[in-house]
Amino acid sequence: MPTIASSPHEGNSPCGPQKGYVVSDPDILGGTPVIAGTRLTVYAVLGRMRSGETVDDLAADYPEIPRDAFAVAERYARTHPLREHPSGRPWRNSA
Repeated sequence: MPTIASSPHEGNSPCGPQKGYVVSDPDILGGTPVIAGTRLTVYAVLGRMRSGETVDDLAADYPEIPRDAFAVAERYARTHPLREHPSGRPWRNSA
């Protein structure tokens, strides 16, 4: 069952109402937050924007996605960074 991954400041942000733009569903990309109705992760949006692309660039590539969704996704990704898992088997070295 998908969950809506919205901000506690919903509706009070410069991006406008956020509810519904970012969702997390265990059946879609293992629960990685995506823009609703797509497989476009919030972290992909953040990466593109950090590379210099703008909301206009993203909107041109994804005309079916509301422009506000990109700003909300970028903000969500910045405030919920990916957490890295340790490589290898760290429990083996703890003996």
